[in-house]
Amino acid sequence: MNKQQLRLHLLRMAQNPQHSFQIFVAGVFLFSVGVGAILYAEHRLAPSVSRELLASLGMLIAGAGVVVTLSGYLRLCAGRVLKLFFGD
Repeated sequence: MNKQQLRLHLLRMAQNPQHSFQIFVAGVFLFSVGVGAILYAEHRLAPSVSRELLASLGMLIAGAGVVVTLSGYLRLCAGRVLKLFFGD
């Protein structure tokens, strides 16, 4: 990807900060649900296969939340990156 393509891609990402913030908040929510499932399985369920399955599901949800949160945060930072690297 050359410099011009990178700049255009960052411009598209930075055009709608409200949408980027919604993505960020959705990721935080997913992460919180995942951690909540892990804590529930750890403290409320008796040791069993269902406890481990719930904890594993919680880890998957929390991991997805981290990825979504990171993508939303990077979209929010796209405008700052443009100013830093391209001086616009």
